[in-house]
Amino acid sequence: FTIEVLEATNGQEAVDLLKTQPFDLVLMDVRMPEMDGLDALKAIKEIDPRTFVVIMTAHSNLTDAVKAIKLG
Repeated sequence: FTIEVLEATNGQEAVDLLKTQPFDLVLMDVRMPEMDGLDALKAIKEIDPRTFVVIMTAHSNLTDAVKAIKLG
């Protein structure tokens, strides 16, 4: 059993990585350059709806939380 951890510096890079291989889990912030976490979440779920995504942020915003839940 092998665990591999990859890092993306922004939301677009994370989405691009998911296009190259499947991931079991994605951890990301809501606020990221180039593509924010909510747009990245939507794109990730379109690529593979089975991917688990955990979104974290230091900025509490109920609107973002509700949107993230609705996107999966």
